[in-house]
Amino acid sequence: MKKTTLIACAAIALTCCACRSAGTTEKTSIDYSKVSVQGVIDQSAQMRENINNYKAAQKEADAQNAANGKNAVDSIKDSAKEKYNEVKKQLKDERNAWKETLNK
Repeated sequence: MKKTTLIACAAIALTCCACRSAGTTEKTSIDYSKVSVQGVIDQSAQMRENINNYKAAQKEADAQNAANGKNAVDSIKDSAKEKYNEVKKQLKDERNAWKETLNK
């Protein structure tokens, strides 16, 4: 799971870089005066912090689902069933309202 998350983050980062540079293929020179070691270190620390926050949130969600005895699929099924029942009730209410209107 950890490797998959890291690979996904790396793929997203590379995709963003590729998309960002795709429109500027004519200008390939890099202004190294704007790149600093401290800036790179800061960005690396920020990315590491974001990954750790994501992992912590994922761990918390997994723990909460485990405490409830549900996994992600069950949660999605329950949500879909609730929405289905809600729409079914709305349609029934609408049908009854039309019956009442047409009978008057």
